[in-house]
Amino acid sequence: MDSDMQPAPVSRAVCIAGALAALGAAVVGGAPGTEDAGAHLGHPPALVDVGARGFSPARVSIFTGDYVLWGWSGPRHSVTSDPGQPIHIDTDPDTPPGLVAHPPGFGASAQFNRVGTFTFHDKVHPPLRATVVVTPSPPGSGPIPGPTPPPALSSASLSRACGGRSGRRCGRAVTVAYRVSAPCTMQFHVWTQRRGRQVGLVRRLTGPDGRPGRVNRYRLALTGLRPGDYEVWVLATDNTGNIADPLRLPLRVGRGGRGRAGRR
Repeated sequence: MDSDMQPAPVSRAVCIAGALAALGAAVVGGAPGTEDAGAHLGHPPALVDVGARGFSPARVSIFTGDYVLWGWSGPRHSVTSDPGQPIHIDTDPDTPPGLVAHPPGFGASAQFNRVGTFTFHDKVHPPLRATVVVTPSPPGSGPIPGPTPPPALSSASLSRACGGRSGRRCGRAVTVAYRVSAPCTMQFHVWTQRRGRQVGLVRRLTGPDGRPGRVNRYRLALTGLRPGDYEVWVLATDNTGNIADPLRLPLRVGRGGRGRAGRR
């Protein structure tokens, strides 16, 4: 690899589910398009969603020294550079395509230090392709900061929540308690479980902002959930778009929609 082309290692530590929301229609809307975004002069890195629609946007234009951040909205996808280029990036170098799987919010980053056009594919779904176009940095752009460390989640737990004066509805909701190391936007995902494995995402909820220096709480209603085993994922995204490693809490819903902390 040439010395002036040294992409940052692909890292699980850079998770950007929250930052991808800033792309708006480019991520959520129709066919993948083109996104021109660079980290020069205070602009954020280029953000690319990796999911069922492929790479969105499918083409990004950046400047030398800028980062591209990829965030997963679908589990069975990779970011793999095409062969014959002065860059090698593979988010799953030791995993056969049929076994590639990533949780929601998984992210990866790379810094591009050479002018050129670089192409990528999804080795699980090879027809899905992407392009990164790197042009010279504008004069006076100065040094470009890399991704900041993600926030930390800790002390998460589940307990029964009660509602109504009679207390008859006790257990038909759970309270999620947690701590965060920085101000964060919070999401709570509920996954069905079968024999200890995730089966499907049944709820994706946005809670109030998490605040550091206190125990935060969120009331999660269980209405509509069938009896069985679930897993609650607690996700925290700071104001720079970094997401903490998710905390996973087992949940068991019994008859009548009553919930309690499950077992690992």
